[in-house]
Amino acid sequence: MAQFLRTRYKFQVGLGGPVSLLTFYWDGTGATDVALVTEAHARVRAAFNALTARLASGSSFIIDQPLGDFVEETNGEIQSQAAPSALPGGLTFTQSAEILPYQTQALVRYQTGTFLNGRRITGRTFIPGWTEINNVIGTPSATDITALGAFNTALGTTIVTSMSQRVWHRPVNGTGGLSAPVLSRTVSPEWSVLRSRRG
Repeated sequence: MAQFLRTRYKFQVGLGGPVSLLTFYWDGTGATDVALVTEAHARVRAAFNALTARLASGSSFIIDQPLGDFVEETNGEIQSQAAPSALPGGLTFTQSAEILPYQTQALVRYQTGTFLNGRRITGRTFIPGWTEINNVIGTPSATDITALGAFNTALGTTIVTSMSQRVWHRPVNGTGGLSAPVLSRTVSPEWSVLRSRRG
């Protein structure tokens, strides 16, 4: 039995536009629960701060669920919750060009060293909110790729409390769940389409 920390955020594209739910997983031990939740919020905020000049103006990064969930990895049941010692401030996104369709999203991938049933456990985050200035013949610009690299770096950079980002393989029929630490992060050189979303 082992626990991990789950934190959730919302990103709204433009003023009154579509909203994405973004979920991140982290170590659930090694420091106080409050310190872990505080660190997780700070890192995700720092990651999106790296994109402020690239994402559409009027967009919002929202920590609307300040409580972090400590989840039993094998069955997905919440064991406890904790509030951060403080919430990070808001962000202002500044790219004023016309917004690309919501389904045109950037993709970052998280690699682990853990294998299950002969396959490596990997994770991903889809990021919406890009504009026509980001689009270079159907792919993100080099500047965007660099900014997304900074997004990835921020997720792995300690601000106060040492912890690891994790990927969760969900349980099947209530059993068999497994979380694994992220060892590396990459950026897709092409736009990706998010076809479905699980909360």
